[in-house]
Amino acid sequence: MPDKNVVTEFWKKNRYFIPESCIQKYASPNKAAKFTEILSEIFCAGPSYYYIVDFATREILYMSPSVQQVLGLDPANTCFDDIVDTVHIDDLSFIQVAEEFNIRKTLELGMDLVFQTKMSYCFREKTANGTYELFQLQALCFDADPERNAWKLLNIHTNINHLTTVNNYKLTLTGINGHDLFLQFDLKKKLEINSNKPTYTPRELEIIKLIAQGLETPEIASELFISPHTAKTHRKNIMQKAGAKNTAQLISFCLGKGLL
Repeated sequence: MPDKNVVTEFWKKNRYFIPESCIQKYASPNKAAKFTEILSEIFCAGPSYYYIVDFATREILYMSPSVQQVLGLDPANTCFDDIVDTVHIDDLSFIQVAEEFNIRKTLELGMDLVFQTKMSYCFREKTANGTYELFQLQALCFDADPERNAWKLLNIHTNINHLTTVNNYKLTLTGINGHDLFLQFDLKKKLEINSNKPTYTPRELEIIKLIAQGLETPEIASELFISPHTAKTHRKNIMQKAGAKNTAQLISFCLGKGLL
């Protein structure tokens, strides 16, 4: 089973390094105009919400008010981990495969396409009424940091459950800004290969790292500003998922899975 924090953890380790010429051409200083152009490239065939996320910090810079109607989340207080937590646990493996495949394919195609390509794939999210329904994610990069790493992304989540309830497990790369790129990849086989990886929530991953540093449960609670009872529950769940009976076995397991 996968690492629930795979999206942000993978981006921390694997940044898109964008050519200066590409930034000058496509990352316009007029961000408002650029954002309007990007929105015109989006097709939403159902209830949707969107947000701008800074992947360098995992901070949501803007969240559309519609997230409350679609997912039942408060737009003023929704963080990136809240969005990740709405994903159906059985779809986490596919998200991991899709994100890893996307960055590798983008590097193969050339980083001059980073501002000209929209990525999309599907997975289930828990909606405001408590049911899991199929959503399509569309993601576009529209800004870079001073070191020329891909930075700000516009993510659009559209409920397509009224169109289909079956995930095709395909990643699609579509050209924008007049670019005629269209590529689609069936990731079912890659999904099967990655199905044995462990699933941990972002909070559990934080706790795993603190356990590896030698912190005890009360110290972990203090470090993360959570109750000792909550910390104890997280620790118990972590040990069960790893099939570990003690800390040494847990650390050995996590090292073997690349979680530390």
